[in-house]
Amino acid sequence: MNNTTSNGVFISWIGFHGRSQSLADVLGYKAVYIESSLRNPILRYVDSAVQTVRELRASRPKVIVIMLPPIPLMFIVRMYASARRSVVVADLHSGVFLDPKWRWALPITLRLFRTCDLAIVTNAKLQKTCLANGVEAQVLHDPLPVDSGDDQSVTMQRKTNQVLVPLSYANDEPLQKILEAASLSPELQWYLTGKAPQTVKGHAPRNVIFTGYLDAAEYDELVRTSTVLIALTNRPHTMQRAAYEALAAATPLVTSNYEELRSYFGTSAYYTSNESSSIVNAIAQALADPASCAERLSVKFDEKVADEAQAILLLKESLAHRIADRNV
Repeated sequence: MNNTTSNGVFISWIGFHGRSQSLADVLGYKAVYIESSLRNPILRYVDSAVQTVRELRASRPKVIVIMLPPIPLMFIVRMYASARRSVVVADLHSGVFLDPKWRWALPITLRLFRTCDLAIVTNAKLQKTCLANGVEAQVLHDPLPVDSGDDQSVTMQRKTNQVLVPLSYANDEPLQKILEAASLSPELQWYLTGKAPQTVKGHAPRNVIFTGYLDAAEYDELVRTSTVLIALTNRPHTMQRAAYEALAAATPLVTSNYEELRSYFGTSAYYTSNESSSIVNAIAQALADPASCAERLSVKFDEKVADEAQAILLLKESLAHRIADRNV
């Protein structure tokens, strides 16, 4: 059953998302990003819903994958899919379960998810929560680019004092502690990506550089030339997109000391609490032997590429059965 990738879309209510794009690519689906420019939150959701329906009517997909949150996207897609008999897959980020903005509605949300065909999550804890509430779920990490890994010619070009911190300025990022860690390490240049709020910029020490928006090529170069990459969260059961990117580029990685991250990255990463002194200490460990760190990342990369290829194959087979049963 190798026809599962015909006529599918992956819809995300955001300007761009790396996980959405990589999953769409491996499935052969069209990635659709919808981000309303309206300021009023209610009107913004209405505008996004209208754009979503317009896209679905134009593409008439057999499979609809959606990134959640935001939860209202699920309502729109379910109404469309029920009439068209499309297969619906929900890519559930940890914010569905743990973000205060959405967590209050979790019981209702999980009941709603029972009407979708399949949920995708990034770890066993979230999968267990889904299964306990009657939602079929598969663990699927971010696909790693198979042409990445430890490129020695790139590794030789790494800066000696460049710390990269990819950020979206979301409520699970320990921004204050990151800035404090930067102030404790004036010998390092800290590069913070994304559109930083002025309040964050105003509290930053002099060795912090705010890159603003970077296109894909600029960002990739920064990942590959940085001395170390920092990927932190204060939210348990949350994987880090930037950590996957560090793994793919063999860039020494410091990430949060949570069970799911330790289970995935093992000894290929360095772990820290969200305290400034702990962050600085973890960076020092990563800087002590970057060659050994890159080697461990390269070995882990090969292992994870094989694991994820199997997980993606299982997902495609599951979708093929659902398409066949529904005869869409």
